[in-house]
Order: sequence, then C-alpha cells, then structure tokens
Amino acid sequence: MNVLLCILSGKLKIINDILDISRLETGKTVIEQKVFDVKNTLSSLYLIFNKKLKEAGKENVKLILSELPQNVFLNTDENRLIQVFSNLLDNALRFTHNGYIKFGISEIKNGRVEFFTSDTGIGIPEGKQQMVFESFTQADSGMTRSYGGTGLGLTIVKKLVDLLGGKIVLESEPGKGSRFSFSLPYLSLDGGQNEDEQNDEKAHKTIHTKIDTKTKILIVEDDEVSRFYFKQILSRHYTKLFFAATGEQALKLYIDESPDIVLIDIGLPDINGLEIVKRIREKDLGVKIIVQTAYAMTDDKEKAFHAGCNDFITKPVEINLLLNKLSKN
Repeated sequence: MNVLLCILSGKLKIINDILDISRLETGKTVIEQKVFDVKNTLSSLYLIFNKKLKEAGKENVKLILSELPQNVFLNTDENRLIQVFSNLLDNALRFTHNGYIKFGISEIKNGRVEFFTSDTGIGIPEGKQQMVFESFTQADSGMTRSYGGTGLGLTIVKKLVDLLGGKIVLESEPGKGSRFSFSLPYLSLDGGQNEDEQNDEKAHKTIHTKIDTKTKILIVEDDEVSRFYFKQILSRHYTKLFFAATGEQALKLYIDESPDIVLIDIGLPDINGLEIVKRIREKDLGVKIIVQTAYAMTDDKEKAFHAGCNDFITKPVEINLLLNKLSKN
C-alpha cells in the first residue's frame, strides 16, 4: 500500500508540475498579494522539511533555518513564495546525502530581503548551471534515473521568482554543493522606509503635499499584520489614526474620537463590518465610511452601499488607490 501511495504521489506531482508550467508559460498564473510575516512562513517550512528529511532516512543531513530577524513583512504572494522554497528544498533534499541543507534570509539591504537555500550536495558543473532552469532538463541525463524528478522544479522556481519581482541566482561546484538565492522588496514596519516605499511616497506626492494633521481616521481591521501595514503607510500622510481589531472596539473608538473617516473590514471576529456601518449611520450621516474586503462580487458592493458606506475597496489594498479615496471629498 505504501509503495502504491508513493507511485500515485509521484504521478500527481508530475501532473501538477506540468499544469504549473503551462499556466506560467501562457501568462495565466495569478499573483495574489497580501502582507504577511515571513518569519512564520519560513518556520513552518522548517517543520515540514525536517519531517521529510527524517522520512527519507537521511540521518547524515542536517536541516538548518538561518537566524531570522524580527518584523520582516512582505507584500507579495505567500503561497507562491512557499512554492519556490518547497521546490528548492525538495531539490536539495534529493541531491544531498551528507552534511547540511540550510535556508532562510541571508541579508536585508537596499529595501530588499535576500532569501537563499544552500546544501552540501552533488553540485552542478558551471557549464550546465543554466540548463537546470530549462523545462524537463537536469544537469546530467542520468540524474532522472538515479534521483528521480521531472526536471520542472527549477523551471517553475525561476518563472515564479520573475513574477514576484526577483531574480534567481545559482552558485554551485561539483562535489561541494549548491546555493540558490533571490531577493524581494520588503515592508519596513519599524518606522523606517525601504527603497520601494520611498518611491511609492514620491508617486503619492501629488495627492498629499503635506501631512494632514486634522483628519481623524478610524481603521477597523482584525488582522494584526494588516494593521501594521496601514499604520506604516498612512502615518506618512495623516497624524490622527485610531485602530480597532473588533467591532466592539470600533464602536467605542467611534464614540470617543468622532472620526472623519472610517476604513472598515467586513470580516470581523465579533460583529459583521456591515452591521457596524449600519449602527454608525443611525447616528451619523456625515462621516465617510470606506469598506474594505477580500470579496469583490457585485452583490457584496450592493450590500455595502445599502448598509450606508460611501466607498468600497478590495483586498489586497492598493495604496495609491486608497489614498485617493481617503482624500476625495
């Protein structure tokens, strides 16, 4: 039974790889951006691949997750990043018999975070390093027989990294191992700005020529990372920001602070966001209410406007669009 499951799993992997390549090459792969803490993502990958290493019986290989800095947030497709690392780590696991496999973050500079995987595996000759990124190709024609695999994993990695705005770099030497690295822009949530964020601010200059010190904005969002994100972006343009994680907190802050604008998520843990909108509208017809949601169906927009909101924005929130909506009378 275990042998049959392994065969079926292998065939399913081949089918999924072929489908992924087909979507990537026809431009049908969708990148869904969201803000997330990359530390949690990499820690989860470590647990998964440490288990895989043991199941493969590779007691001579150690899996190492590099020391991770705090508060490294990305605004990109988390699932695609996981797919990139999974393919790289699967490769490292397949071709490494002794020593270690290491992955994680190597450095953060110039507004970008560099990710990497490295191993002490069989390595790749310099003349064949670019070949490994081509479809159905491995560095040695005998590798498929000896090690298995479709020859698609690294092709998928390269195309996904390109889509995410990075570039994959390979350094390898036969008998000594391989190192793959790529960098992506990150969100600095400690008050500083990375290079991409500075460029964003320049683009927004036409919207806000100076910081608004009068407008009060209540942001109602149950996701902690999203609250950090809004704080980082909006605090450059507004000084009076108030944050609520639940509907009850939102209603209390609304009463205490009398905000001019309410930016509210529909999916709150205690009270539906549209119910909050209705309660506010019963008392205040003047406050501007902007609903934000991951759902973009026509029916959802109609419900939001029927509840009393003035505007509607879908997640992931595009900051330039949000700033326009906030500043619009």
